[in-house]
Amino acid sequence: MELLDLALDRDHDVPLRAQLVATIRSRIESGEWPPGTRLPSSRDLAARLGVNRTTVVQGYADLVTAGLLDSTVGRGTFVREREGGARDAGATVGSARRDGPLQWERLLSRGRPLPLLA
Repeated sequence: MELLDLALDRDHDVPLRAQLVATIRSRIESGEWPPGTRLPSSRDLAARLGVNRTTVVQGYADLVTAGLLDSTVGRGTFVREREGGARDAGATVGSARRDGPLQWERLLSRGRPLPLLA
């Protein structure tokens, strides 16, 4: 499976970002790119397509919002497990919850108070 055989038509009326999103969405929904498939970094894909990196970053963000991708800085961008797929019973799409309710106290304890401005 070649992930970088994407082609964008610069002469088309549809913006490059929309073409990128539609192509990736199509590959995911067709099953060509199954859950867990790692996509290229935004920098690598932008270089190979000859587009601005922002085009890829925003396209990936659109697909994360649509629930098709998961993206974590330093880890990468992956095709998300589809809702109704083989997920843990306690897991919810788009959240970090795996073992019960979110523990706000633990998350907020890492924060530091803002300095007072005089």
